[in-house]
Amino acid sequence: MALTAEIADGWLPMFFSPKSDDFYRAALAERFRRPGARRTLDDFEIPAFIPVIPHDNVEEAADFMRPSLALYHRRHGHKTMNFHAQLFAGWVYEAEVEKIQELIWMVIKLTRSPPSRLHWWRTSGSFGSAAKIKDELQLWESTVLTTFLIQSAPQLLPTIADIFS
Repeated sequence: MALTAEIADGWLPMFFSPKSDDFYRAALAERFRRPGARRTLDDFEIPAFIPVIPHDNVEEAADFMRPSLALYHRRHGHKTMNFHAQLFAGWVYEAEVEKIQELIWMVIKLTRSPPSRLHWWRTSGSFGSAAKIKDELQLWESTVLTTFLIQSAPQLLPTIADIFS
């Protein structure tokens, strides 16, 4: 990721979380300072997909993303060489990642993702009431991200547009 600051016009992170903004900001800054770096943080593009699920029940809102995130934790790579799982484990969720990996191996047909603590899902998206999502917007705007690519069900997009207008 940091190398993109030296050689590219931008970076498209997966599962970006405001919680990890300091880490990414520091890694990029170090590379921007290197001789030959083509960009600075001011002209470097960092768009990211942000799951936004407006719903009165935060648990049910997070359920929309659990299956797809669970697949990255186990199905996209070997247990000892899974960069997606390592990303979440690096956010101090190693125990949850290991539990998810273990459960997915035990399940033959994945119909619903394994259980996990809700705060994990909250770090990489915005779930809950319209007021909560609107309040969280300031947190997302304070990150290195330059563009928010809203990830949601099509039928929720009008509601999301109202929240952000």
